[in-house]
Amino acid sequence: MKVVGTASTLEEATDAMAEQVLAAAQEAGDRRLRVGVGHGAAPEMAADLRARIAEMKRVDEIIDYVVGPAVGAHTGAGTAGAVFLARPVVI
Repeated sequence: MKVVGTASTLEEATDAMAEQVLAAAQEAGDRRLRVGVGHGAAPEMAADLRARIAEMKRVDEIIDYVVGPAVGAHTGAGTAGAVFLARPVVI
């Protein structure tokens, strides 16, 4: 996990997160991304982020989840985000 920027609005935050996923998808070469979109009491923000990610061509799968207490203890209610991993190339 790393800080990649700051945002003043939810839209700016969602844009920044979607841009990070897109950059990873473009850097993955022949591999496609498996993406998790999670939230803690922020289903609308997660849904917006998911919709943006679903439009990306190099995304293979999106898994929705609710963040657990380990993340929630640090971020609190109203958080949303994405995690991603490039799938291995199958030969």
